Amino acid sequence: MRTRRKTTSTAFVMVVCATALSADKGANNVQSNETRFKTSLAGPAIQGKTPEGHAAFRSEDRGRVRFNVEVEYVNLDAGTVLTISVQGGPVITVVDTLTLSAFGGVELELNSEDGNLLPTLKQGDVVNVSTSSKRILVGAV
Repeated sequence: MRTRRKTTSTAFVMVVCATALSADKGANNVQSNETRFKTSLAGPAIQGKTPEGHAAFRSEDRGRVRFNVEVEYVNLDAGTVLTISVQGGPVITVVDTLTLSAFGGVELELNSEDGNLLPTLKQGDVVNVSTSSKRILVGAV
């Protein structure tokens, strides 16, 4: 499984929405259904610094699925391992583990066209970012 990862220290505008979209494909006037979920991730301050983040999920009718999680301002030591998971009802699926940068951020980008295995999200599912001992950020789609 290939996973594209990068660190980030840029502030992001976080939009909270959960929508299913229909779009006209143009000249051939074929309808396409696409599901998109975006959520802000929030958590308590860690040593006086409040972590932030967001998650986005997109599923297209032609089969392409994308999942992105961006986290920043996590006031923990560089090299701390963060686990990204999705909870749907009683089932928790670990998506990946990432190593925190010196800037306190990480980014996970998964795309089914790159051969990545992705979770299937539905409205009400919860995205968690945690260490081995505590939850850092959480947000419901």
